[in-house]
Amino acid sequence: MAIKTILSTVFFLVTTFCCGQESPVATTPQQAITFFFDGLSELNDNKIRKHVTTDFLLLENGHVWNTDSLINAMGRRKGMDFKRINTFRYIRTEEKAGTAILAYHNRADITLSGNPIVVEWLESAQLVKEGNSWKIKLLHSTRLPPEKK
Repeated sequence: MAIKTILSTVFFLVTTFCCGQESPVATTPQQAITFFFDGLSELNDNKIRKHVTTDFLLLENGHVWNTDSLINAMGRRKGMDFKRINTFRYIRTEEKAGTAILAYHNRADITLSGNPIVVEWLESAQLVKEGNSWKIKLLHSTRLPPEKK
């Protein structure tokens, strides 16, 4: 599994930086998650849309979002001093017949107008394979309380 992750990362870096490709095709379910959240971090509507299905749903803390409502909400950050770095710790990934189910911890280190914020979620995702690309169909996200130090 570690070799697969390393090869996926090398593929991503080569296609992104050497070939100038904005957002490569997600050839693994984990890449789809990473590329989707890169789109959120960059406030890049096209990158977000590229890695979700047309009927994508995000269920987060009692809210139901689709692609358009998510992009509209994230769009409020455009023009602001905003930076977000995502870190994922995968708990489980299962692939079968063009469908994948993932469970993982998601951490966002955010800087908003110079103020650092750390937000963590426990998430699960259902992905489907469309051609050669994995796309997120459903994302369920539960925000975790801040860790006490």
